[in-house]
Amino acid sequence: MTANYILEISDLTKSYTTKKDKKVTRVLQGISLYVKKGERLGISGSSGCGKTTLLHLIAGLVAPDHGSIIIDNTTVSSNEVHIAPHMRGIGYVFQSPALWPHMTVEQNILYPIQNKDVDIEGLLDAFEISNLMKRYPSQISGGQAKRVAIVRALSASNKLILMDEPLTNLEKNLKMNILQTLDLYIKKTNKTIVYITHDMDELEFIASKKYVLKDGTLKNA
Repeated sequence: MTANYILEISDLTKSYTTKKDKKVTRVLQGISLYVKKGERLGISGSSGCGKTTLLHLIAGLVAPDHGSIIIDNTTVSSNEVHIAPHMRGIGYVFQSPALWPHMTVEQNILYPIQNKDVDIEGLLDAFEISNLMKRYPSQISGGQAKRVAIVRALSASNKLILMDEPLTNLEKNLKMNILQTLDLYIKKTNKTIVYITHDMDELEFIASKKYVLKDGTLKNA
């Protein structure tokens, strides 16, 4: 394609086979997607439609049956190539915060950092977690844990941030506060994100380009 794209997905297909009855389910069917640097791609869809599977494929947590994925002009997945997740230069926010329980907030954030130019202090201040650095995950609230997970992902990569329903189960006002902070930070730093959610209001607020995943294919939202 072109150097303007940070993420290029071509003809991506993924199926799963159940262990019990060997039934094959096609989850993704020929997905092609091109994301420019600084774009905020939002994807919605019903439970089980394949949104998380798509993120797992981009991250390298699973391998595609067919197709290719290019991140920042490097092929990371194809029929011949599969680069490990930690070598892809991405940040990932899971549905649960997934913080290391034996590490402090500070250690959780600093552990995966690949981007040495990131303004850690600015991030901590923006997401209002500077006072939590010496605490452990068991000593902070669920909302605080989600902020820590977002800061960790933003700190880890300057290429691409994947967000899998990062604000699920948060009350509306807190969710909007975090979304506004995230929006300002992304605009300031020109980060590129792929953001999936069930919440259409969330999608409308954060995404510059929106799709719905249905029947294994992407459709314009």
